[in-house]
Amino acid sequence: HAALRAVHAAYRAGDVDTLVKAAQRIDLPDQRDLAVADEIWHALWPLAGNGLTADQAMLLSKTVRPYSYAWDTIMAAGALKRTVGFEAATAFYEQSKAKAPRPDIQRELDAAASAVLR
Repeated sequence: HAALRAVHAAYRAGDVDTLVKAAQRIDLPDQRDLAVADEIWHALWPLAGNGLTADQAMLLSKTVRPYSYAWDTIMAAGALKRTVGFEAATAFYEQSKAKAPRPDIQRELDAAASAVLR
């Protein structure tokens, strides 16, 4: 639980590097505490345009939140494409689409695929 407390503390302090290191030591996503996923997304989202590292993009892909599943999947896939590569982004996107909680989310991901994975 020390790593979980470290994620919360790093988020409040605005320390992205510590947040990522601590988050990598806990099981993600933790459905009992979606606040952790929110903190990770809120801390890393400002870097999503061009400033994310591969580790940070991988962390986003592991913290897709159920209440913003399609948006998180699309954004994480784009981040993976920029930092890790097209193949990793495609694999993540297809896995996420297969696990989508509802058919309408699968359709939304299908519609966005050409823009995200080009």
